[in-house]
Amino acid sequence: MNAITQSFSPRVRSTIAAQVVRAATAGACLLLGACASLKPTHTGFLQDYDSMHPSETQSDEGAFRKSGLDVSHYHAFMVEPVVFESAGQGLDPATADSLKAYYQDALRTVFAKRLQQVDAPGPDVLSVRAAVTGVRQAHPVVNALAMAAVFVPVTEGAASSEAEVVDSVSGERLAALQGVTNGGRAFLGGPVGYLETYGQARRALTRQADHLASVLFGEGKGPSPLSSTTAALVNASHDGSAYP
Repeated sequence: MNAITQSFSPRVRSTIAAQVVRAATAGACLLLGACASLKPTHTGFLQDYDSMHPSETQSDEGAFRKSGLDVSHYHAFMVEPVVFESAGQGLDPATADSLKAYYQDALRTVFAKRLQQVDAPGPDVLSVRAAVTGVRQAHPVVNALAMAAVFVPVTEGAASSEAEVVDSVSGERLAALQGVTNGGRAFLGGPVGYLETYGQARRALTRQADHLASVLFGEGKGPSPLSSTTAALVNASHDGSAYP
């Protein structure tokens, strides 16, 4: 610290430091591309996009439920391997595989609350197919500096996905979701979420797994209240080090 800065009062020095950190973190936000919100994707993974309509509670998400659907005769479900359908994400293979595994576990967990899980298609068995279509990481160091100086994080994690539930024998689509969750809006994981590189992205996928189930089972148009418990169950079933 130079002589001019030392001559300032502690309060003034603190204000200057906060402004410097704010400018630095804002610049980092722009350079890292971590400020723009993710949008619903249209990758071609879903059978049909024309029938998707904005969710009543999440207008930036697309949802579909077959008219007059009765799911009471379905007694089991299976989850097909989750894929990664996105270009230009720049994720290393290990991270992409980790996020796919996390989403698959979240889907299994939420559907297992209602149905028996099986490994093969059959009569009265639902098949869930899903893709992670977008991921944005938070930058913990940048956020820690910003939160220490101005109490506001400047980068946030997010994730988007496309998923649908079909009859495992006929292939008829019963429900679908173009999910997108941005950490800043959903405040995923509270303040701690901003200090994890992919923590908010994982919680976003958990939320979307819950939302898909709530659309299928007719439990309202928005995310099911099971989000927090689903996340806890998914995390409890794995060593935390398994996910980035």
